[in-house]
Amino acid sequence: ASCTRFLQEQAKELGVKCEVIEYVPGLPVVLMTLVGQDPSLPSLLLNSHTDVVPVFPEHWKYEPFSGDKDDNGDIHGRGTQDMKCVGIQYLEALKSLSKDGHEFLR
Repeated sequence: ASCTRFLQEQAKELGVKCEVIEYVPGLPVVLMTLVGQDPSLPSLLLNSHTDVVPVFPEHWKYEPFSGDKDDNGDIHGRGTQDMKCVGIQYLEALKSLSKDGHEFLR
């Protein structure tokens, strides 16, 4: 639920349409749509996921779901090297392009 809210806030900040769909109850899909100048052109899908699998905390130096940042700037936590980083990269790229005034054809 908190991840869904985070993504909804990001969509609002970017000014893009955001829709939450639950094909399976309790497992939301967040769909953000950035409509370009010509919606008749083929679209592009940027895909990521936010789910994680169970962990065994006794095997961790850090709390698995804490997202602790160490002195080197490395972030430790379950899923930090998974698709979550890719999703954030997509958001940051869109923010950067939007900030620069880039307009998409599609």
